[in-house]
Amino acid sequence: MARAGLDLTVLVSLSIVGASGPAAAAARWSASGALGAGGGYDSNLFLQVAASPDSPNFHAYSGGFLRLDPAIEAAVAGDGFRVALRYDADLTQTSGSGRLTVQGGDLSLWLPELGPVGVRLAASVGRFDASAFASDRYWLWGARGAAEVRLSDNLRASLQYELDRRAFGDPAAIALRADLGQSVRLRVDGRPAAALGLGADAEYLVLRSDLVDPMLGQGHLRRLRAGVGGTFTSRASITVAASLWGGTQSAEGVETDRQAGGGISASLRASASFDLVARYELLVDRARGAGNDYARHLLMVALVGHHSVPAPRELAAQAVTQAPAVGADGGQGPQILGGRVRFRLRAPGARQVMVIGSWNDWSADDPRQRLSQIGRSQLWEGSLAPGPGEHRYHFLVDGRAVRPVDAPRYRPDGFGGEDGVLEIPDLTTAGAAP
Repeated sequence: MARAGLDLTVLVSLSIVGASGPAAAAARWSASGALGAGGGYDSNLFLQVAASPDSPNFHAYSGGFLRLDPAIEAAVAGDGFRVALRYDADLTQTSGSGRLTVQGGDLSLWLPELGPVGVRLAASVGRFDASAFASDRYWLWGARGAAEVRLSDNLRASLQYELDRRAFGDPAAIALRADLGQSVRLRVDGRPAAALGLGADAEYLVLRSDLVDPMLGQGHLRRLRAGVGGTFTSRASITVAASLWGGTQSAEGVETDRQAGGGISASLRASASFDLVARYELLVDRARGAGNDYARHLLMVALVGHHSVPAPRELAAQAVTQAPAVGADGGQGPQILGGRVRFRLRAPGARQVMVIGSWNDWSADDPRQRLSQIGRSQLWEGSLAPGPGEHRYHFLVDGRAVRPVDAPRYRPDGFGGEDGVLEIPDLTTAGAAP
């Protein structure tokens, strides 16, 4: 019988954004880092690296653990493209089954949008090691491609293909040389209101294993899952997310299992730098054969800390005397000051106002892009540091796209409306001698 798990995590992240060189208006660099530390209780810990308890590299473990999750990323972005190099790891110390180390590196490329279509390509490499089970060590490498279609400002669809190959370090011990996983995923996301997000997805995965015993041939595992989910953010900065999925999993020579699962989480923006998060996840597998059922429960409580600083050159540039800022007359136009941009919008009766733009591929997931209501007035305000260069932007008022007021320039958005266009100067050489 599976047991519930408790996981307490503290995460602190550091971000640096800046630009360099005469081409900074066309290309911007950024670097970020994150660190999570915590511990908890997991009812089926090894399911994070094994497809099922029937996998050769699965070991039954339910108990306490301590965990460290570092991540770093460096990226270069230009007009519509972004190249990012990321490393992350999950370093887990158990109380009875040694240490688990999962590491991964990822090189991603976001291509400029062709109308409403965006494409992302990535290559990855990784490694798994378990100190108490040295024979389970493996290397992983793979690739993935995704195409996203912006059906409207509030509706997106994406199709992703992913390929991963694992090569094991001691095939004789686990009777497994390597395996190859391929998956296709279709996802649709909508935002009927700024406070509400809904999504649905379906995934099909095939895992082919190259076994040591030639009499066994190749082991095949197939998994089909479909699910729905949603998020809701209240005015009190509380976000609740829930998901539910179901599907089947089958292996060669074994009858099909039925699977179901889901999760629920809640996060509270305790301050500008900290979130309180609680999350519960469940996986249940019901096999047709007697005695082969299994489950995984995970309960997590977390304190998440955020911190960001500008790049050293941007800090120095903030002391440089600048030309009069756009929108400095107190209107609704953007105001540029010290590498940051203050956005304003008058939105009577709004529950939530966000600014989104080309600086991060129109993402609406960054809480820093939410504007705050000024007292009891109808004016909303917020500030960002998108980095030097030309940026397109517009507002989301309760999930509805709104044309910026008093933007410096405008450009058609391809959907019958207009985006604001903002040019942020490169201040890294400001004040230098001619």
